[in-house]
Amino acid sequence: VAFSFPAIKINFDLSYGLYIWHMPVINFMICISFNNFFMALGLTLLLSLISWFLVERPFLKLKRKSLR
Repeated sequence: VAFSFPAIKINFDLSYGLYIWHMPVINFMICISFNNFFMALGLTLLLSLISWFLVERPFLKLKRKSLR
């Protein structure tokens, strides 16, 4: 099924942010006894976007400059 759809081209990569933020979000929601899958998913996606645009992308731009 995964190979039957065409690839979607996006200009950002949320995979590392999702990996980093999913567990702290889940643990926080368990600690406050708020069990809502969609809220956890939304909060994880939001934190991943924030970390991509404010942390990961600026550091990746520095990497490209230092290799020239």
